[in-house]
Amino acid sequence: MTKNQLIYFTSGLCFGWLALTIVIFSSEGAKTTIREVVCEIPLGNPSFSETNLVNKMKEINLKFPHIVLAQSQLETGNHKSKIFKHNNNLFGMKEARSRVKVSAGTKNGHAHYSTWIESLYDYAFMQCRYLGKIDNETDYYNYLGKTYAEDPDYISKLKKMADKNKQYFK
Repeated sequence: MTKNQLIYFTSGLCFGWLALTIVIFSSEGAKTTIREVVCEIPLGNPSFSETNLVNKMKEINLKFPHIVLAQSQLETGNHKSKIFKHNNNLFGMKEARSRVKVSAGTKNGHAHYSTWIESLYDYAFMQCRYLGKIDNETDYYNYLGKTYAEDPDYISKLKKMADKNKQYFK
């Protein structure tokens, strides 16, 4: 196993353990929320930059990170949108209703977060909940086209951007 594979494997185990712990707490009716648990983890709060975003994406081992980065670029107008600036929302996500989430509520019609890192973790929870069985880009794009995209040209725009982003995740 290479060093990078070991890092990804370890990160995945830690993230999985966290998610399992949260599910157990939730199922037993504990008053602890996922937000409280995640906010206790020392996430650090580096200022936002695309480099910091790419590094954090590698650290938490998201599926298809080049596509996820393209989503954040497309959804936020290259990280300049009001929803990103005011809500720390990298993906234009609405507040989740039926899955583990870390958002602090809804603001301006979208989920809002204390930090951009919390937004990234919330996206990771969405991947864990709905995309666990997806193991190829075609199925990932199909899922996004059916459930995430509002723009009919979303997937074609996303593919162009994602192809450029592959260089960051080699």
